[in-house]
Amino acid sequence: MQMNQIGGYEIIDLVGEGGQGAVYRAQDPSSGQTVAIKILSHSSSDGEFLDRFQREASIMATIRHPNVVEVYDHGEEDGNHYIVTEFVSDNLEETLKRRKTLPLARAASVATQIASALEVSHNAGITHRDIKPANVLINDSGDVKLTDFGIATAESLDSMTSENTTVGTPLYMSPEQIQGSPNIDGRSDLYSLGCLLYETVVGAAPFQGNSTYEIFDGHIKGIHQALTEHSEEAPELLDSIIALLLKKERDERYQSASDLIKDLVELKELIATGPSDVSRTRVMPKVLGTQKISTQNTSYSQGLPKWLIPLGGIIGLIVILIIGGVFFLSGSGNSNVGAAVGISNELSGDSDSNRTSENLPPSASKEISSVSQSKGISFEKPGQDILSAYAVDPMLAIETMTNLVQLDPKEGIHALFEMDQTNMDLTAEFLRNLAMENPDLLKTLLEHGADSDLGVTARILNNLLEVDLDLTLTFFRDNALSHPESLALYEPLIVKTFQVDHRNAASFLDKVGIEYKSFNETFRYVLGNSLVNLMSQDMETSIDLFLETSRSANPLWSDLIRFDGEKGINSATLFLENHKTARPEITIERLEDIIREGDNGGSYLLTMAGEDPTETSLILTKIVEAQNVSPSEIANA
Repeated sequence: MQMNQIGGYEIIDLVGEGGQGAVYRAQDPSSGQTVAIKILSHSSSDGEFLDRFQREASIMATIRHPNVVEVYDHGEEDGNHYIVTEFVSDNLEETLKRRKTLPLARAASVATQIASALEVSHNAGITHRDIKPANVLINDSGDVKLTDFGIATAESLDSMTSENTTVGTPLYMSPEQIQGSPNIDGRSDLYSLGCLLYETVVGAAPFQGNSTYEIFDGHIKGIHQALTEHSEEAPELLDSIIALLLKKERDERYQSASDLIKDLVELKELIATGPSDVSRTRVMPKVLGTQKISTQNTSYSQGLPKWLIPLGGIIGLIVILIIGGVFFLSGSGNSNVGAAVGISNELSGDSDSNRTSENLPPSASKEISSVSQSKGISFEKPGQDILSAYAVDPMLAIETMTNLVQLDPKEGIHALFEMDQTNMDLTAEFLRNLAMENPDLLKTLLEHGADSDLGVTARILNNLLEVDLDLTLTFFRDNALSHPESLALYEPLIVKTFQVDHRNAASFLDKVGIEYKSFNETFRYVLGNSLVNLMSQDMETSIDLFLETSRSANPLWSDLIRFDGEKGINSATLFLENHKTARPEITIERLEDIIREGDNGGSYLLTMAGEDPTETSLILTKIVEAQNVSPSEIANA
């Protein structure tokens, strides 16, 4: 189908096409925003497929969640039915084609985000029915976006009678779906998620076959192979989670997505906080020992670039070269370096994150080139080399980064961005160790990284938040004490990081709220300014963040009334906007708490009344009628 525009959107190019329709990348001329437009084919524009298409638009428009693709518009023009959504360039199916499996920490993170999307949809009475990698989109920040609610179920039955055909959805269907149960519920989605999680770790779905019937027979009667038969590094908890998800009887599975999320969170903590030697080997596949390592154009008698030889670390480096020398081979051996640490190049970031040695600044290229000529081995990708070193000796990798930053901080930043692009989970673990061993170096990297590419650095900081929330908070607390003059430099980075994942940000703010009175004024000032600036720039994300925090963050929200952002926007504006557009009961609840605590309740009510007296009057009436706060407490406020 050749199209230039539909519904006022300008079509840029075709993203993908199938029997039931096509997806285009397009632009909204009124805002300049890039969007995705799904257009149903004329052959499917009646009957069941049209019903499902329209139901998908309605369902997705009702679910507002960061892990569900957002619907902007839908309609019909000249007989073409279309849905307009946010544009997400990648999906899990393509990722698994490129790298076959995911690192354990990433697999757990992806499963948690899918489960979070299912939790909100199941609570709304909606069963997805088609959880599979192709329906799990991944944006540039690595966030998961679940899509295709209600449209693909009929398509999944097309290949039931076909022998030796490529099958898709049947690989993930629950026994009750296969048997045509009239009472499919959310537990069916959890079974499908179990199949998907298994595939991300093993590299194949749990039940295979030459025909759909054989696959269905496996789902109904077969027993999946335990993870330990595929990977010695998989934690027992992960094996248990998958075994529970894949129970044939739905009454024996997890009964809700929220129950599953609790175990997945525990799994993520186990992977992140396990012993360093265990966590390192977890990311290394069993096939490492049998990989063929190319030694073309490599001489063991030659040396290393001096940026890779940390001060005082030569003996350790020799030991590593003896034990795991394959990590440091050049040429075609670099692909094996990637395999050894779970490295893949498919993760895309902002423009500056795609740097390789081929486009490093001349200073780095000259430095590496001159040393290589004199010592022999060419290290074209310093970030990947540091990750490879980290998989064997974390301290050596940290010393290597230290040495590189001492040569030129910009080269350290380019290496860090390359590390994140290569393997963001292992990079986050590296930074976690760096924060413990050399926090000043982490400070340097974050500050220079924010200057170089704010978006990529924010994503890196968000990943560190996810790996170790307490350590990240300690890092900022200590910097507020030891480097108060430079902490304000972090405000744009904090704003951008909170936009990357408001759930991690909410967990951070909950922790801050619990210990709020123990933080010095510098920390409170920087965090307060960052939050009101976020409100000024992105009220929607600010509301999501506000709703995601628990009451533990109340001391922080209470204190925010003294900060003003651009155009006078502040936390009172946030409370009002949430009451108007999102969850008004949370505004009421938080204001009741603030009034009871007696700190800033009056300031909030006066500021809100100044902005919108009508809405404030309605809020105050609700507070009085609820009788959770006494009249004297309101008067004293």
